[in-house]
Amino acid sequence: MDPEAGRSEWGGLFREDISMAFPLELIEQCIVPGRVQLPYAKGVQYKSFDDPMGGRGDSWAKCIAHKQGDRVIVDLIRAWPPAMSVHDIAEASAEVGKAYGLKTTTGDNYAGQWPKEAFAVHGVTYEQCELSKSDLYLAAIPLMSSKRVELPTHDRMEKEFRRLERKRGRGGKDAIQDGGRHDDLANAIVGAIYLASKNRPVNLKAVPVGVGRGIGCELAKMGGGLGRPMFGGSGGRLSVGIPVSDEYDDDD
Repeated sequence: MDPEAGRSEWGGLFREDISMAFPLELIEQCIVPGRVQLPYAKGVQYKSFDDPMGGRGDSWAKCIAHKQGDRVIVDLIRAWPPAMSVHDIAEASAEVGKAYGLKTTTGDNYAGQWPKEAFAVHGVTYEQCELSKSDLYLAAIPLMSSKRVELPTHDRMEKEFRRLERKRGRGGKDAIQDGGRHDDLANAIVGAIYLASKNRPVNLKAVPVGVGRGIGCELAKMGGGLGRPMFGGSGGRLSVGIPVSDEYDDDD
């Protein structure tokens, strides 16, 4: 359940108009220390959410996630700077998704129709999410509060979540707002969490590509942990040879 809403509805406690939407302890209990991203595994139903540039200074963010049992696992997060061409980013995002077997991605309605055209050039279908950004945040809170989400270790992600504000609206419906700060990564993450949460659980016998003895063998080859990225830095490549730009880590 959502603790904040529960205290107000059943506890009869006074509720301030604005509060922190994602307290530090809520975020930290979902973070897997040292994890950067997880490799593609056969049999897993991945979901992709893109938050394209929608205004001046916005970066483009992407998240891929899947469901395992009653938990949602965030496999990958990426961001590209506003200085890059949107068509170049659409191509890079499309290739990242294809590395996880995805030819469809979802995003919000704020960016308009141009993402559909940009992705279509690269054989990817862009669908608009039925929920607003605020509703995506609200849907993620009970999942994160009950420790049913696993997040990678990422400083910018943590900062963006912590800056989000929860405001009590008319009629008792809350809204999550960014307070005038960028929340591109956080938005992409909660979008992917929402999409993955509606999926059937992952096949527990799923095997990463090129591995014959399960995910434990793959992780052992990576050094015994989940901290090594599958994507390289500048000039780095996916295991399937797809070039990926440096991750954008703007701190505003």
